[in-house]
Amino acid sequence: KLKRAYWYIHEDIEQLALVGTTLLTTSARDQVTRLATEDKLVILTPSQRVSKNFSELFGTTHVHTVPVRVEVDPALRESRPASDFDTLRLLLSGNPLDGRKGQFLLLAALELFEATYRAANPSQYRDVELTLVAVGDNYVARQIKAIGSSLLGDRFRSVPSIPKVEAMALSRAANVSVCCSMNETFALYIAEGMLMGHVILRNDSAGREEQLRDGENGYLVTDDVKQFAAQIEKLANRSTTNAQLAGMGRCSQEIADAFTKGNYVEQILSL
Repeated sequence: KLKRAYWYIHEDIEQLALVGTTLLTTSARDQVTRLATEDKLVILTPSQRVSKNFSELFGTTHVHTVPVRVEVDPALRESRPASDFDTLRLLLSGNPLDGRKGQFLLLAALELFEATYRAANPSQYRDVELTLVAVGDNYVARQIKAIGSSLLGDRFRSVPSIPKVEAMALSRAANVSVCCSMNETFALYIAEGMLMGHVILRNDSAGREEQLRDGENGYLVTDDVKQFAAQIEKLANRSTTNAQLAGMGRCSQEIADAFTKGNYVEQILSL
C-alpha cells in the first residue's frame, strides 16, 4: 500500500487552465490540501515563487522547493575571455506557439534599441545578435522569423527543436541569455547559460530569485518595451567594458554552481 506520494510540479499555476483544469475545482484542491496535511502527499516545486504560488492555491504550507539539478559539460563551462563580449549574442529558447515565451516582446525591445540608441551613434554600441531556439515553422513562428530577419538581417538566427547536445552548443556560442516569459517555473535554459558564463536579461517570472542578481550578473527586464530596450542598451553600450561583462558572466557561473550540487533523493528525504 502506498503510504506517501511525491508530486513534483513543473508548471506555473497560470498554466493550469491548459494542463490541469481539474485543480481549478474547489473539491480537487481540497483533496490535495487534505492529503498534504495528513503527510500522504509531498508537493515539490523547482523554485521559491512556484512554491509560494501553490501554497496559496492549496491553502497549505506543505509545499517544498527542490531546485532543479542542472548539468552542463565541463568543457562548456570554461571562463570566457573579455574579448568574447566584443559582440552581444542573445539567446532565447522556447516554442512560441502558446505565446508565453515573449519572443515578440524581445523583438520589439531590440527594434527600439536599434532605432533609438544604435542608429544615433553606431560606433558607441556593440553589434547585437539574436538566436531563437525551438521556434519551429508554425504560423506564429513564421511571423517571428520574418520580423527578426527584417530587423537584424544576418545577425538573426532561428532553429527548430534540436537535440540537447546541439542546443547546448548554441548556448555556448551565445553570451547573453534572455527570459521574458509570461510565466515560468525555473527556466532551465537560463540556468544552463549561467553555467556557461552568460550575462542574464530576465524578467520577474518564477526562478528570478534563484537566477538574477540585478546589476551583478545581468539586469531585470519588464514588459515595458522602453525599459527592456534601455536594459539592452546598458549591455551594448561600449561604456560598459568587455571586462565588466565578462565579470557579470563569472557572477552567473558562481550563482549557478549551486544548481549542480542538488541530489533529488537526498533533498526529498531531508524534508
